Amino acid sequence: MTDDRAKKAILARRQRFIAAAMLSTVLVGCERNESPRVCLSTNGDFSDPVQALQDLESRLQQDVDAAFQPIEDADAVLDSFANIGADLTAAKSKLDPKKLMVEVQKIIGGGAADLAGLELDDQSRPIVQDRIRKLEALVKCIEEVDVKATDLASRLSDAAPKVALFAAKGLARFQSKIKAPFGFSSEDKKKAEEDKARFVAKVDDFKVKAAEWQNRIVNAPAKGKDVAARLAKLR
Repeated sequence: MTDDRAKKAILARRQRFIAAAMLSTVLVGCERNESPRVCLSTNGDFSDPVQALQDLESRLQQDVDAAFQPIEDADAVLDSFANIGADLTAAKSKLDPKKLMVEVQKIIGGGAADLAGLELDDQSRPIVQDRIRKLEALVKCIEEVDVKATDLASRLSDAAPKVALFAAKGLARFQSKIKAPFGFSSEDKKKAEEDKARFVAKVDDFKVKAAEWQNRIVNAPAKGKDVAARLAKLR
C-alpha cells in the first residue's frame, strides 16, 4: 500500500470512529431521560422534534443514495454493455455494436458520445439512449465520489448533536405529559407512552441507518476506483 493510500485508509477509519462515537455518546444521555440541556448543542427552534428527526433522516438518505447509488449499481451497467450486441440483435437493429463501443469509450474517458453519428434506428434508439444515460451517470459519480464522501462524512458527524437535540425535545415532550399530576386523562398518558416508545424506536432506527451510511461513505471511493478499472476494459 502506498503512503497516500495508507493515509486515506487511516483517515477513513478515523472519520468512521468519530462519527460513531459522537452519535452514540450524545444519544445515550437522551435515552436515559437526562435533562435536555445535557444534549442540546445545536441552536434552532424545532417545534416538532419527531418530524425534524424524520426530515433529517430523509435528507441524509436521499443524499447518500444520490452520491453512491450509481457506483453500487455498476454491475448492471457493465453487464448491459457486455450484452448489448446480443440485445441489439434480438431487437433486429442494424446498428454495429463495435461503432457504439467506440462512443462508449469516449464517455468513459470523460468526453461525449456522438450518438447522431451512429444514425440510430428505431430498434436501437431506446436501448442505446437508456444505457448511455446510465453510463454517463456512473462516470460522473466516479469523478465526484471522493468529494462527495468527504462532504457526507462531515455532514454525518454534524448530524449527531442535531439528533441529540431532537431526541431530547421529543422525550421531554412525552415525559411532561406522562408525569403530569393533572390536566391529562389516563388515555392521554397511555397514548403518550405509546408515542414515546415509537419515538425511541425511531431514534434507534436512525442510529442503525447512520452506521449503514457511514459504511457506504467509507467504502465508496475504493468501489469507484474498482468500477473505473472495469469500465476501462469495456470493448
